[in-house]
Amino acid sequence: MGIAAPLGLDRNRIGGGVDVLGGCEPAADVVPAREGRRARVLVVDDSPAFLGAAVSVVGATPSLRLVGVAGSGVRAIELLPELRPDLVLLDVNMPGMEGIETAEIIQEERPGAVVVLVSAEPAGLEAAGHAAGAVAVVDKRTIRPDTLEALWSEQLPGR
Repeated sequence: MGIAAPLGLDRNRIGGGVDVLGGCEPAADVVPAREGRRARVLVVDDSPAFLGAAVSVVGATPSLRLVGVAGSGVRAIELLPELRPDLVLLDVNMPGMEGIETAEIIQEERPGAVVVLVSAEPAGLEAAGHAAGAVAVVDKRTIRPDTLEALWSEQLPGR
């Protein structure tokens, strides 16, 4: 069973457990997002509670635009070509394909996408996360709009 986006979002249901939010501009490459438009964000987690919280935080972050949520790493990979996210918030511990493996595949399939790993227990994950192509490993309990804004702005050209 898939995880649905929180109530109140304009969404179009796509099979396999992902809701893609409706009304998004056509997908563009990563570079234009870094030149001023809001970054397209995909949130990947098997916890409905965290997905709801992350959706709220992304929605409150001025430089970000939520384009979808996925309940598994496998489904996130399947949707990369369609969603073309600039930023992926990716849970480390998920059943099936874990976050580290998913991050590696995201970097192969969507070079230039910014991957931020999230975990309730981030200690000791930095080396594996960076080796997989993630720019950061963040404690789920500390994600706020200013945290995401800082992580995204660090990825902009001329930093």
